Amino acid sequence: MNPKHEDDVPASGALISLVQVLRNAAVLYRSESIMAREMAMPAPLDYFARCEDLFYTTYAHVAQRAGIALNRVTFEAMLSAEMPDAVLHVAYKDLPKQWVFNPYRGWRHA
Repeated sequence: MNPKHEDDVPASGALISLVQVLRNAAVLYRSESIMAREMAMPAPLDYFARCEDLFYTTYAHVAQRAGIALNRVTFEAMLSAEMPDAVLHVAYKDLPKQWVFNPYRGWRHA
């Protein structure tokens, strides 16, 4: 892959998985909130704080190995940039040749 922009990162299984982990944290948060309320347990960390912890701490090594910068722009783009369905239908080995992620431009064909 020849990046067209300096912030382009080749798509990979690790990158897609990290995006999905961050986005699925919202589902987990809702379920944990319901359990906490019904079982009189402490409320979970809020969704955004949990995602920040996952991105900057728990999975920071994954982000860095996937070529992702650990900064606010990238973090917010991973949460909000719409991932095309077509990305999920490419074999992981072929992802870098077909797709790139750029925190300023979103997901694009390579």
